[in-house]
Amino acid sequence: MTVVLRGGADTIAVDPEQLNALAGRLRQLARFVEHDLLARLLRPRPPGPAAAVDPFGAGEVAARVAWAAAQASILLGGCLSLSASLGLAAQAYREADSVLARGRPLVRAGRHLPAALGQLGHGPSAMLVADPELIDGADELIDGLTLGPVLAAVLPNATAVTSGRLASLYRDGSPTVQRRETAPTADPAGPPRSVSALLGEVAIREDDDAGGGAVDLRLLDGPAGRRVVVDIGGTTSWNLDPLRPSSQVSDFGTNLRALAGQPSVLSRGIRQALRTAGVGPQVPIMLVGHSQGGMVAAELAGELARDHEFTVTHVVTAGSPIGLDRLPSSISVLSLENRGDIVPELDGADNPDRANWITATVDHGDRTALGRHAIGSYLAGAADFDRDRDQAADHWRSGAQGFLEATSVRTVVVRIGRR
Repeated sequence: MTVVLRGGADTIAVDPEQLNALAGRLRQLARFVEHDLLARLLRPRPPGPAAAVDPFGAGEVAARVAWAAAQASILLGGCLSLSASLGLAAQAYREADSVLARGRPLVRAGRHLPAALGQLGHGPSAMLVADPELIDGADELIDGLTLGPVLAAVLPNATAVTSGRLASLYRDGSPTVQRRETAPTADPAGPPRSVSALLGEVAIREDDDAGGGAVDLRLLDGPAGRRVVVDIGGTTSWNLDPLRPSSQVSDFGTNLRALAGQPSVLSRGIRQALRTAGVGPQVPIMLVGHSQGGMVAAELAGELARDHEFTVTHVVTAGSPIGLDRLPSSISVLSLENRGDIVPELDGADNPDRANWITATVDHGDRTALGRHAIGSYLAGAADFDRDRDQAADHWRSGAQGFLEATSVRTVVVRIGRR
């Protein structure tokens, strides 16, 4: 199957404001050359007594002054020309970005809507469940029309604020961390060698969640030294009523906190598990998560980047809305998003196009909302990414080499609870 990659190592990022700033600096340089340098060089000077004593030397000085004035004139023209070109380029990039931002959603909508509209005879609710691409197509159609820029400016912030307020209705509590000695792991297959192997451990945890809150710490050792992979599964308790609190940490309240970029009892429990496992502050950590697990991974990665207790170098998410997370450029992000999965769209924000952030769109699973979001569909999509030889994909694998070339693995499985 084809993987569509966006962002990554082959991304070209141009900031029109920086181009304008550079154009302004060049105009300042041009003014200096014109009003200071050239004015001094071209200022008429009466011949001094030295000219009578050494006329040849005086002529050589005059020739050098004339040559310097000519070079300054060339520099002046170059500064003015380059400044004007940069200003035009900045404007052209703005216009191109505007056209692409408005045109790309319309193209995607045109691709998705016909198949989705084929479900019209099944009724509205059956349509949305039977073919989630109807939601994708409608969302892209709105983005491409006049409401697109307004929604893009308002919706992400509104989502974060609303999620934060709703999250405050849910009790968070303090984490408890208990080790599970007999939980199944992928250790018999050896250290992970691919993204599909990384997600495979998440799938094992979701199948054997022991009541929710199960998290893996894979301790990897190899030529690059110690590495740690943390596997975080999806939501296990959909307690939509905050008056009926759940004992599970992977509940709806954690979803809301992660969407709002707030720490949760689950993220604090992961911190505690890393401390208990003796992970040092300089050990590189990769956080891997599906659905809610990816949201918690992204929030925790940003948090740890700010307080420096642990060193997160990589984040891998599958079906997670993390476009609102402000992750530093020091963290390499790989976001797998399945076509037709509406969960990654819940934050109302696109993932940024950055050299350290790849969004890989895959296409697997049956034509249902659950089928598109299932971990099995993302395992198949991860295998597609593993086979992809795009420059961005190869660059990501090169950066994750220390995690994918370990010689030994030992997995510690813990269950995080709520006190």
